[in-house]
Amino acid sequence: SILSFWFRAGSRFEPATKAGLAHLLEHLLMKRSIKFPDPIARTKKLEGKGILYNAFTSQDLVYFYTLQDSRNLIHGFNYLIEGVTKPFIKKESVSSEKKVVFNEIKQSTNNQITQLWNLANKGLWPKSGLAHEPLGTSTSLKRIAPSDLFRFKKAFYGFGNLTVVLISPESKDFEKTIR
Repeated sequence: SILSFWFRAGSRFEPATKAGLAHLLEHLLMKRSIKFPDPIARTKKLEGKGILYNAFTSQDLVYFYTLQDSRNLIHGFNYLIEGVTKPFIKKESVSSEKKVVFNEIKQSTNNQITQLWNLANKGLWPKSGLAHEPLGTSTSLKRIAPSDLFRFKKAFYGFGNLTVVLISPESKDFEKTIR
């Protein structure tokens, strides 16, 4: 089964001077939680149940998903809901995750297709959030403080801004479980 959370919280909604904010927050939300402050223990727990997970940030959306045997669907759901509602974001985590994103920026600089899309978006939408590079830039990423992340989360990660998609043969049982 596949369970996904879609938030209308992409890069177009971040301040221009802090491009990459949405993407950095995406990285941090699912890394640690109050229940699992150790990201390695959290990963081992999920992998032990056969749950794969990932996330993606676009200009419009941030998408988190789990892929699991349908018998472990509730565990995938708990992972996603916990990451969104009870993340554990430490100041050191922000610094270390920025290094990961800096590396992604460096890799994307060498990707001609990504660079072409970024240039096209800047040309088509020059005064819009659509012109932002979803990963941000080295300069904009340095400007992002933990307080920016918490403000952005509060503004865009409410349940009114969430779409849940579930594809599973067990969906009826799952609906009963979460109600």
